[in-house]
Amino acid sequence: AVLDDTLEVPDTWEVSLSVGKDKKATWERLIAEKKLGALALLRNLRAMQEVGVDMALIEEALQGMNARRVLPFRFITAARYAPRLEPVLEQALFKVTVGLSLLPGKTILIVDVSGSMYGASLSGRSDLTRADVACSLAVLAREMCQEPVIYATAGDDGRRIHATALVPARRGFALRDAVYAQCKPLGGGGIFLKQVIDFVRDKEKTADRIIVITDEQDCDLVNKPGSAQPFGVNNYLINVASNQNGIGYGAWTHIDGWSEAVLRYIAAVEGEASNASDDSEDAD
Repeated sequence: AVLDDTLEVPDTWEVSLSVGKDKKATWERLIAEKKLGALALLRNLRAMQEVGVDMALIEEALQGMNARRVLPFRFITAARYAPRLEPVLEQALFKVTVGLSLLPGKTILIVDVSGSMYGASLSGRSDLTRADVACSLAVLAREMCQEPVIYATAGDDGRRIHATALVPARRGFALRDAVYAQCKPLGGGGIFLKQVIDFVRDKEKTADRIIVITDEQDCDLVNKPGSAQPFGVNNYLINVASNQNGIGYGAWTHIDGWSEAVLRYIAAVEGEASNASDDSEDAD
């Protein structure tokens, strides 16, 4: 078939758009024939809007897509380029999080909102920032945790003093906006790990787990990050940058890199630890 030039060309969106046909008509046909997967649909919202694809048709496609395997940060990225579609994108986001295992008890999530979180992309090929990732994890944590408490932290690099604030108890894109909004008010400086942990301990007293999401740019010249004393039963520090030498070891379970599966990983690890403890008690 290849030699005879009779091999059938697959009808994918990439092929259809590359042959020079009318892009608006091509997108609308692909949507109507349900030939766009959820990820392709989300990634191409801006392109569809630029050529004038009917918004009602796009909304209908978003409402009907199977987004079960789509990571939450994809919705945050899509909403950046298609703000008019935020309501339907948020509905799809909540569908993805339905049925996820709950982390029991009280979870304190501390999100680094320093300038390096906003100013650096994850890679040279991505326009996704570290802050986008942190916000998507915060949105997911709000849905997965039984009792979530979320703080944003940054500070003043000149005076070397942290600034930390409780984030309003919102969900979805409203929570993303609430976290983003804290960058300038909190100073935009780096994280001050010991200071923020002391501050949050004074406010919260106890926690079943503490999760810090940061790029690990600790700017405290007096208090070394190793002197931070996390007070959760379990304590995690998630590095969303590519730095090799981190700040969250010792008392922390340090997780390099990021994935929104990390919260399910935490649930699994704690579940195994709890089961092991129960088995030990039964043996006694």
